[in-house]
Amino acid sequence: FESLRTSAAGAIRVVDARTDADLQAIGSILKQSGKLKLLAGCAGFAELLPELLDLPAAPVELRSKPGSTLLVSGSVNPRSVKQVSYALENCGYAESRLSVEQKIDSNFKDDAWEADLAESLLKTGRGVIWSQRSEKGDDEAQTRAQELGIETSHLGGIIAANIGAIVKRMLARTNIGTLIVFGGDTLLGIADALDCHLVRPVTEIVPGIALARFVHDSYRFNVVTKAGGFGGDDVVGEIEQFMTKLAE
Repeated sequence: FESLRTSAAGAIRVVDARTDADLQAIGSILKQSGKLKLLAGCAGFAELLPELLDLPAAPVELRSKPGSTLLVSGSVNPRSVKQVSYALENCGYAESRLSVEQKIDSNFKDDAWEADLAESLLKTGRGVIWSQRSEKGDDEAQTRAQELGIETSHLGGIIAANIGAIVKRMLARTNIGTLIVFGGDTLLGIADALDCHLVRPVTEIVPGIALARFVHDSYRFNVVTKAGGFGGDDVVGEIEQFMTKLAE
């Protein structure tokens, strides 16, 4: 890591860290050499920034918010598909798979489908918004998008935005305490729909799965985020167990 001290002006350096000690060494060298200017890295490195930048830090309150749990998955990762399937079969979630129209048509609204989801949230305390059912992906949505002249490269963003709009309507008609989101694009689509552009990390539930909160006066629920490949098949159950302990 010592080569970081002599990096040429304007150079981009890529550094691989394998341990927390590596991250600390990298941060220390960057600070000593006055190069804490423009950084990109993992959450583990971000944890060091308050100390490196001499920023005030305080413990974040861990608390559970009363309300139902809404699981939202727009991830196409095979692991996420298995995890949602497991939650449907073993954790008491009722399937609410999105239709092709719900995915790609921002003007389409299925009132009956949304009413059923709201009823599930109210009666069982659990609900699912799922954009994909099989590991092979949804070829039907891609075919329909092509028929409508929608570029395949734009399809993911369109689906995420439409999921975000549905989540916003669910928040308006039910009391959601925890929002579990699989997929970064899906989280961004929800955040944009809610006009929430700042997320405050709270803690890590299991590796790769974080508890956070939107910084917004109108939305104070807990947000659990997971990138596609993280967690075992029963990751939703693990998340629920963690949130239950917070409520004790």
